[in-house]
Amino acid sequence: MKKLLFLLIMLLALALSVTAHAAVPGDTVTVNVTVSSTSAAFAQLSFSYNTSVLEYVSSTNVYGQSSAAGFSMASLGSPLNGNAGTITFRIKDGAAPGTYSISFNVSNVWDEDENPATLSAYAGSVTVEALPHTHTPGDWEVTQEATCGVAGQRVKKCTVCKEVVQTETIPALVHDYAWTVTTEPTCTAKGLRTGVCKNNCGSTITEDIAMLAHTPGDWEVTQEATCGVAGQRVKKCTVCKTVLQTETIPALVHDYAWTVTTEPTCTA
Repeated sequence: MKKLLFLLIMLLALALSVTAHAAVPGDTVTVNVTVSSTSAAFAQLSFSYNTSVLEYVSSTNVYGQSSAAGFSMASLGSPLNGNAGTITFRIKDGAAPGTYSISFNVSNVWDEDENPATLSAYAGSVTVEALPHTHTPGDWEVTQEATCGVAGQRVKKCTVCKEVVQTETIPALVHDYAWTVTTEPTCTAKGLRTGVCKNNCGSTITEDIAMLAHTPGDWEVTQEATCGVAGQRVKKCTVCKTVLQTETIPALVHDYAWTVTTEPTCTA
């Protein structure tokens, strides 16, 4: 009857204080178990832990027997209080780094008169650290692509633990334009071309195309030279007809054709 009453009112009351320990795979760790009570004289304590990480090695029980299953504790004359013993674990090879809790289930807690007793409970943990090793760098991995004007980044990670072992800046890209002629140049006007950056950064620019050179034609006489009056000739662009060169044609000099109108005599 007393045990049935206990099961109805008891709710994990044993004070367990397990110091957190840090170790690497292959190490053994020993944790101290501390209990605290003002009246408990008897208690059963079982362990619960991650068996894929921790391997039970041994345990000691100040108040009675111990095994891989837990503690059977008894204390007459004074309550269960203080250091209750130790549990030793081996961290299994290949255990993943992390913190692993050690929890406890408490049952059959009684005082010396076999009345249910109340105690408080806490759980501890073991922290598994990664084994020290020489990093094995993998291939470069781009973590940020470089864009026009903005540098990128790439890293090398250890192929074993994935820690970043090398970081390198990827130089920012420069604009690389693909050009399209929007207005063809002539010998009288500049042309225009538009550039769109091939790096997909959205940059667009426009640029003048230099005027074409004139194409001189043949000489054209614009004013014939006459006696005493100079003439003129020009060369024009064959495309736009702009006068490119002007040249003076020298004035003619009189060039007489003679006709005898009166024959000379010995007197006149």
